[in-house]
Amino acid sequence: MSDRLRRAIRALAAAAFVGALSVVLTAPGSNALPAANQPFVVLNGEGSSSLDVQTVALQNELASAKSWINLKYIPIGTQLARDDLAAKQDDFAISASGIPFSADELKQLPGGASGLISAPIQVATLGTFVEQPQGGFQSFLCNPDDPSTYPNPPPPNFDPTVDCFNRTPYKGPIRIPSRNLAAMYLHYIGTNFSSPLLAWNNPDVLKAFGVSSLVTPSPLSGPAYSGRSDPDEINFYLQTFVKTAAPDVWDGNKQVHPAVPWDPITERLGQVVGVVRQGVEQQLEQLAQFGCGVLGQCDAAAADGGLAPAPPSEMKNLQPGGRSALIFAPMRQANQPILLAEMQNANGDWVAPTTDAIDKAVDAGGSNPLFALTNKVPGAYPLVWVDNLYAPAHGLSIQKTEGMAMLIRYLATTGQARSTAVGEGRLPAQLVAQALTAADQLVRSNCVGGDRKIVS
Repeated sequence: MSDRLRRAIRALAAAAFVGALSVVLTAPGSNALPAANQPFVVLNGEGSSSLDVQTVALQNELASAKSWINLKYIPIGTQLARDDLAAKQDDFAISASGIPFSADELKQLPGGASGLISAPIQVATLGTFVEQPQGGFQSFLCNPDDPSTYPNPPPPNFDPTVDCFNRTPYKGPIRIPSRNLAAMYLHYIGTNFSSPLLAWNNPDVLKAFGVSSLVTPSPLSGPAYSGRSDPDEINFYLQTFVKTAAPDVWDGNKQVHPAVPWDPITERLGQVVGVVRQGVEQQLEQLAQFGCGVLGQCDAAAADGGLAPAPPSEMKNLQPGGRSALIFAPMRQANQPILLAEMQNANGDWVAPTTDAIDKAVDAGGSNPLFALTNKVPGAYPLVWVDNLYAPAHGLSIQKTEGMAMLIRYLATTGQARSTAVGEGRLPAQLVAQALTAADQLVRSNCVGGDRKIVS
């Protein structure tokens, strides 16, 4: 992040609390009086998993702030979060800005779309978590059928029919070309059955790894899939990625499964070969199978590893001290950790979902989802979007209004440090400014009645 951008964000962070709007009660014939203090303002919300790992840290800071907030947040599927907000079961929902409320959801809101205040508060990312095949990724020394892969110069008494099959642990990055990753996610074989798109030994995957072949139970072995059963933005952007980056995979899979309603894309994945679980934590725990795939079948045909789409910050939960640490500890002891895959952006760069690569994407694209997938942004990770906090524009109590405005200001400014600390990105200055404006709009729209007055 440039010094200029840091200064801009610091200035906007200060504006979150200096000159912000608030609501006060007014008594007849008296001066304006502040709203009665409460020990805690309870705010209930649901939505994106992009806030999952840092939620406890956010809750601790808000609970000790000058105006205490008891933040209760459940990282459930984003569609369910919007449904519950529309049904007045929650105070707010966090969902991708690129996924609109449905007509049915808007019907339940007084004023429809105008009954909502939306504020950008989080950068969200789709990372690919990879469970390695049984024994970890290993490569053969060379391909006995391809002399160009032989050692040069060859060792004494080199016999390619034997020596090429010497194994070497693969220590490089896990790089999966977009077309192959799309096929792996949909479990789509392709049209060349002797070289399936989803196989680890597909020529394009081997080229990305920089090896001649990988050790798998079968040359046709590919990873199993672990996904989300709850309708979520991860499913939406996973399918958007496949359709955009690999249209032949998208169309070919539609022909294989014509009964599945693929278009328009929704937050549900039409067809899944693998397992699905509700919530990102249970989803990732399906990968702890020592390379036996998400179904845990360690026969020769199934020990191919697995993959799962999830926010990259969830890696914190798989490491020592994380929520799932005990589950994944045996795999670490076996020297077979879960890894995050690199993928190529539109600029042709291989990038991992690091904070720096995520920031480059959102700095260039703003709230445009998956910007670096189709636009050349050097070093930017391609599967990035922005999550909005949605709250009622009308009907909140004074306490809820004050608390919600403070929550938006905090998440968009000071709270961004909690996201970057766990490996997610941070909002650029222009989106921070939008969030602060939305917080003031929330105060104005909920300040209705002769006993209320807005102050700065």
